[in-house]
Amino acid sequence: MGEVHVITGMAFGDEGVGSLTDFLVRRHQAGTVVRYNGGAQEAHSVVLPDGRYHTFAQFGSGTLAGARTHLSKHMVVNPILLGLEATNLNQVGVEDPHSLLTVDAEALVTTPYHVAANRFSELLRGWYGSCGIGLGETVLDALETPQLALRVRDFEDPDTMQHKLLNSRARKLKRLKDRTSNLTEAASIEYETLLDLDIVDQCIWAYRGFPKRFEVVDNYLQSLLKDPTEVLVFEGAQGVLLDEDYGFHPYTTWGHTTRKNALNLLGDHTKVKWIGAFRSYFTRHGAGPFPTEDPQLYFEGDHNTRGPWQGPFRFGHFDMILARYAQAVMRCDEIALTCLDHLDCPTPSYGYQERFPYLTVDEVKQPLPWDKLLLARQPSPPDSEQLARALSQATPVYHRPFRDPPEFFANLSIHLKAPVTLLSYGPTYQDKKEHAWKRMPWS
Repeated sequence: MGEVHVITGMAFGDEGVGSLTDFLVRRHQAGTVVRYNGGAQEAHSVVLPDGRYHTFAQFGSGTLAGARTHLSKHMVVNPILLGLEATNLNQVGVEDPHSLLTVDAEALVTTPYHVAANRFSELLRGWYGSCGIGLGETVLDALETPQLALRVRDFEDPDTMQHKLLNSRARKLKRLKDRTSNLTEAASIEYETLLDLDIVDQCIWAYRGFPKRFEVVDNYLQSLLKDPTEVLVFEGAQGVLLDEDYGFHPYTTWGHTTRKNALNLLGDHTKVKWIGAFRSYFTRHGAGPFPTEDPQLYFEGDHNTRGPWQGPFRFGHFDMILARYAQAVMRCDEIALTCLDHLDCPTPSYGYQERFPYLTVDEVKQPLPWDKLLLARQPSPPDSEQLARALSQATPVYHRPFRDPPEFFANLSIHLKAPVTLLSYGPTYQDKKEHAWKRMPWS
C-alpha cells in the first residue's frame, strides 16, 4: 500500500498549495500528483530557485520536480487550455508534458459553450467572483442530464461528441433566451459564441487528437495506490471555505473542496496524511464575506492579481473562527503555514462582536460561539445564505500581537488540535522547512 499526502487549502483559496505540492513531491520523492477536484480555473504558482516560474491550472504542481500528473474522475478538464498549458511548460524546460499525464475517462469536459454561458451569466448578474472558465456550467450539465454530459471517454466517438455538444448548447440557449434583450457588447460576444454551430465541428476535430497526446485510463489510480513503492501527493484546488456544502452561498464553487472527493478516490486506503494549508494571514479572490478584511494589509510581490472575472485580490488578518471551522470540516493531521516572509507574527481574530441571535439553534437559549454556530447545520441549521450575510456584517475582535512566531505556531496548534509541521518563508521549495513540534495533550 503506497504512501499518500493530501494537501488542501483551508481558507478561500490561494493558500500556496501549488508551492507546497512542489515541496512535498521533492521531500518524499513522490512519483505522481493526483488532482482530486477543481478544473482549469486553478492558479497554483511554483517558482524555482533559478527563477523559472509556472502557474499550474490542470497539470499537477509537482511537474517541475519530475512528477507525473493524474487527473481524476473528479477533475473538470478543459482540453484546449490543457494543450496551452503543456506548451507553456515546455517553454520552462519540461520536454514532453503530455507524456507525464494520465486522465480518467470519466472526467467531465469543459467546452467553449460552457465558457460562454458562464461569462454571459456573470455579465448579467453582476460580480460574484467567477473565474469565467466554465466549470460551473460543466458541472450543471452533469447534474441536469448526467448521461448527456461530455466526458473524456467520449473523445473516441465523434457521433457521441456531436450529440452531447449540441444538447449542451441547446439547453444553455433555452435557459438564457429570456435574458437576451439590451445586452452589453461584452455579453453579446458571449451569446454569439453560443449561437455558433461551427464550434461543434471545431471541438470534435480538436478533441479527437487529445487521446493521442496523453493516456486516457480506467481504474488507473487504484493500481498506484496498491503499489507499496509508490508515493502520491493529492493536490487540492481552491479552499475549504468555498466548498459547495460547507461554504457560504452564493459565494461558493461548484464542487467539493473538502476531503470528500479524496476519500472517494482513496477507498479503504489507510496510509494517508492529511495536511491543511493556511497563509499566516487570510486572503480572498473575488466577492463574498471576509470578516477580517483590512485594506491596509497589503503585500507587494504576490503572484495573485485582479482577474477580469474574479475582481481584486483581498487581504485580511488571520481568522481563528473560520480556521477552526475549516479544521472541524477537514480534520487535518498537520498544518502548513505559508507566506511567513510576508507576515511571520500575525494579530489574529478570535471572535466577532455581534452574535446574531436570529441564527441560534432552537435548543440553545444563548447564542453559540461562532465556530459551533457555523457547524450547527442539524437539526435546525441556519442556512448558508444567512451565514454569508451574517459574516458580511461581523466585526472581528483581535488578539494582542504575538511575541514571536513560535508562540503563534503553538497557539494555532492548540486551537486546531493539529501540529504545525511545515513552514514556508518564500516561493521556492528551498524556502520551506519542516517544523519540530512538541506533543500536545490531545495528540
